[in-house]
Amino acid sequence: DGKRRSAVTLPALRNRRAGQTTDEIFDVEDFVLMESPTLAALHWASPSQGQGGAPLGPVRRSAKLFPALLVLLKLRWLLRLNKAIVSLGGQRCSLHRLIAGALVDICSVQMHAHSPIPMFQAVVEAFQSRLQAAWPYFLAFVSTHEARGGLQLPSTEQSWASGSSPGSTGSPQGAPLAQVADDIFVAWLAQQDGPRVSATEAMADLEFYQVRPPLITAGTAKLLAWHKARDAPGTRERLKKAAQVQAHYFALTLELPRESKGEEQETTSDTTLELALSLIASPKTFNKWVCLRIMWALEGGISENGFANGSFADRFGREEFSVLRNTTTHDCGGLSSAVLDKLRDLHPPRLVGPASRFLNF
Repeated sequence: DGKRRSAVTLPALRNRRAGQTTDEIFDVEDFVLMESPTLAALHWASPSQGQGGAPLGPVRRSAKLFPALLVLLKLRWLLRLNKAIVSLGGQRCSLHRLIAGALVDICSVQMHAHSPIPMFQAVVEAFQSRLQAAWPYFLAFVSTHEARGGLQLPSTEQSWASGSSPGSTGSPQGAPLAQVADDIFVAWLAQQDGPRVSATEAMADLEFYQVRPPLITAGTAKLLAWHKARDAPGTRERLKKAAQVQAHYFALTLELPRESKGEEQETTSDTTLELALSLIASPKTFNKWVCLRIMWALEGGISENGFANGSFADRFGREEFSVLRNTTTHDCGGLSSAVLDKLRDLHPPRLVGPASRFLNF
């Protein structure tokens, strides 16, 4: 049955001081569980196999990190779905434009942080409503299309935004779909609360569940190109989208261990501080959640467990942190016509009225 779901039980901390834990249950679609060999083995070993019996587990991993795993699993299933529908109807049926649009939306400046989960739910509900009773058979067909396996992404394939060529602006629609999906996961992870969902712990969880982690490179070519051209409106807008995506990679490289990053050469401390100041001072270009993540990582990256995750924090002294905290906004933006009209009509001109007016030279 394509509508079957499994309950996965994970321990959650209830009382930090007393060390008490309680079980937290996640309701997950069975076809999503199959993207993780570890969860798939638990599913097939369960006597009920998702038929309303006992929940799977308990899995001795942190419950607060499980939503990150679900986001990546659902993105990987969308890749499998894309392969299946392209094999039926050709490239005109591809989900590439939809997923690339979700990446641009998540990385852009929004009032609230956006998640790729609504996109997944919309796609699943659309297929369910069209296929009706044939939905389980379609899921079986989708499962025959293998997604890329292995724990490591080939080093020759890079994100369209994390490449080393500063001159090419690129587009997510021209990048491999698997890379766009990984970019979405990285962007989502970089916008989460750092102390609660650290990148180091999330990557360790992916290894436990035998899910290939995204390749997070330390390259900053796109950000440097945007930083140099940020005062040139035409060039700045052309480099904006790639810089927005690479800013999320930049935020995670600040907290990940150096040996876990890609092969690209790391930036120096001065360049890192300069880029961090530029990002934090541009709230009209980079959303506030990734800027908060950068601040948290540079100040040590202390998680809720008390472990330091910031790999760059030991390179900065008191003076650098003072500069970081006291940075001013660069792209404040202008006043709209409506605001100008409202301010103009609040009070009469200065020379109106019987009172004397003097000019101070």
